[in-house]
Amino acid sequence: MNLFATKQQKEIVSKKELLGIFVLFTFLLVMFFPKDKIVSLVAQEGSNYDLSTKYLINIIHSYPDDNQPKIILVNMYLKMQRFDDASKLLKTFSADSHYVNRIDHLKYDIAKAHFFNNTSSLNKAVLISDMENILYGMIPHAKRVEDFEFIRMQAQRMNFQKLKVMVEIEMIKQDLLNVSEVFKIYKDALYLKMDKQANTILEHELHHSTDPKWRLLLAQKEFNTKNYAASVKNFEFAFKHAKTQKEKVKIFKELINFHMALKHKKDILTLIEKNESLIMNNDELIKIVISYYLGNDMLADARNFSLKLFKYHHKPLGE
Repeated sequence: MNLFATKQQKEIVSKKELLGIFVLFTFLLVMFFPKDKIVSLVAQEGSNYDLSTKYLINIIHSYPDDNQPKIILVNMYLKMQRFDDASKLLKTFSADSHYVNRIDHLKYDIAKAHFFNNTSSLNKAVLISDMENILYGMIPHAKRVEDFEFIRMQAQRMNFQKLKVMVEIEMIKQDLLNVSEVFKIYKDALYLKMDKQANTILEHELHHSTDPKWRLLLAQKEFNTKNYAASVKNFEFAFKHAKTQKEKVKIFKELINFHMALKHKKDILTLIEKNESLIMNNDELIKIVISYYLGNDMLADARNFSLKLFKYHHKPLGE
């Protein structure tokens, strides 16, 4: 034994001893105490990341197939901005279906952390593409409402507009959204020129919704493709099943404009005759009808309609 060891040598021995004690202590913890309890306690450690990471690394070495301590350690690495360590650790996760969504979330968190801590515009472009691809990859694994909402929220925050529509379509299929949201998503799909996705929404709602506006949209689509026979049937179906006066007025305008565009005089006159009460109570419809009569030199019809209109709104008392 060297009684004259230098101060530096003593410090080296001391550090080695401390390291040995730490490893031994961690080993004993893992051996004699419930692992989940240790992991839980380490996860609650809010400040001493260095000590916590050492505990977790030793626990992971003892239980390499357990993903739970790895998840906690990845999150600690993110807080410490040790992104490369987080990425490397993520690759060691065992194949466990219960952790698929959580692993996807961590992949996204790592990419997002890289993005917001990177100053290179070139790197940012690559990272933002990675983030979008990760979110796309998460859609097939999404099971719970929370999973879909996470992807939807991140897509909105990062302005991934098409991705947002794609995840919303999956939510529509599972009836996770209300009618007003679905209609807005349909409009968004059309605006983004996602015609295939817009058709998917339309077809779904035609089979699952009683709202006549979807029939109206189908009628308009068929009119634009010159499928007039199918178009008029859907206009008439939508008009017949309109639930409110406001809906009836809107669809009536669409229907009469359809017949006017195709010069279906007989159908126009029949439509007016069968819906006089609706027309008489709406100024816009009155103007449409009178304009039609006058524009087609149907002066006698215009005069008769005006007389009916006067009588309708000036009924004698008691009637």
